[in-house]
Amino acid sequence: LARNEARLQEERAAQEQRHQELQSIVDSRFAEISEASAQAVAAAGEAAQAERAKNEAQLRALHCLQKLMARPDAAAVFQGFDTDGDGTVSRAELQEGLRKMNLTLTEVQMDAMMALVDEDGDGSVDYSEFARMGQMKEELARNEARLQEERAAQEQRHYEESAATASRLQELQSMQAEQA
Repeated sequence: LARNEARLQEERAAQEQRHQELQSIVDSRFAEISEASAQAVAAAGEAAQAERAKNEAQLRALHCLQKLMARPDAAAVFQGFDTDGDGTVSRAELQEGLRKMNLTLTEVQMDAMMALVDEDGDGSVDYSEFARMGQMKEELARNEARLQEERAAQEQRHYEESAATASRLQELQSMQAEQA
């Protein structure tokens, strides 16, 4: 009887040891999943923020172009931007000219501006590219509407992804609590 009782105690101790080992594995896995979920949420947030910043830069560039092209003296303004008289407006000349018009742009916004107006990608805007900007008013308005729609859709996706991740994390926490 004493041997049976000792054996039962050993089996209980072994079971308790296995249970603790399994609980440790579950806890470790839960921590890994929680960390991965938190990283995924952070990465999705950062990506959404970067995309929003890019869209905002494009919108700001579009607004500046619209203001510039709405001027009746736009051609004269272009010539005024061409400070070195070479018939083209460099990025620096464009940025300085816009600044003088109280249209200050960040580097990211200037990148967006140049992407819109520098059709041949040579780093400067010649008069023909500038003239085509004037003809692009409707296209600029469509681009602005498209960018705003993309921004709204992206914000909705980010919200849905965050909600799904939070829900999954809550499920995992509930499962861990049930196993404990």
